[in-house]
Amino acid sequence: PLLQSWPVPSKSAETLLVRGDGDDVVYLSELRHRKTDARNLRLPLTQGKMAAAAGVRGHVGPFEGKDYRGKEVVSVVLPVSGSPWIVVTKVDASEMYAPWRSRAWLILGLLTVLLLFAAFLGFFLWQRFLKSQYKNMYDIEASLRASLERDSVILKSIDDGVIATDTEGCIRMINAMAEQLTGWTAAEAEGKHLSVVFNIVDENSLQRLEDPVGMVLRKERAVALDNHTLLIDREGRNRTIADSA
Repeated sequence: PLLQSWPVPSKSAETLLVRGDGDDVVYLSELRHRKTDARNLRLPLTQGKMAAAAGVRGHVGPFEGKDYRGKEVVSVVLPVSGSPWIVVTKVDASEMYAPWRSRAWLILGLLTVLLLFAAFLGFFLWQRFLKSQYKNMYDIEASLRASLERDSVILKSIDDGVIATDTEGCIRMINAMAEQLTGWTAAEAEGKHLSVVFNIVDENSLQRLEDPVGMVLRKERAVALDNHTLLIDREGRNRTIADSA
């Protein structure tokens, strides 16, 4: 009765008394999971994974292996002092580890939820960041467009002829007064080199003057050209102008 008692409720726990007999393990106590007389049960010592066989061969302490049913068990093997007997206390591994498996699944589930939440939060923050970036880009572009439109209105409305080019000398904008002076419309002049539209010569020698854009790029500063300048418009008419670049 003492051997069959157990300190906690258990479906599979069992305490066995065994001893070695030649090449076999002999069971001396009643078996919980087998109704036949235990003394009729003899198992060979060659079953190395069996806790009782390991005890007979001299193992002492915790042991994970199998029992007489062939089921995986967690056990403790201790010799009875002053006798050839060995006590094997065991419980099925499935029962022993069930709470840990449940906790492991719970932890895994929580980690999965946390990872999904972190991924969702990261995605939300990334989308918010992109939205902020796009809004900033839109605001900058809108501000730039407004500035360009304002400058364009100013340049197009003044009484002086104004021609704007890029650093290669290609025309990007020409105002109404410049259209009148050169004879080129804005649509026709845009993209053409300045020298094609703004054809200037010296008033006295009639020699072609240096391209103003080239002069600015070469000197790296604004330049005021000679006032004795003739502008030859698209129709070949000459106009005396004062200009700067």
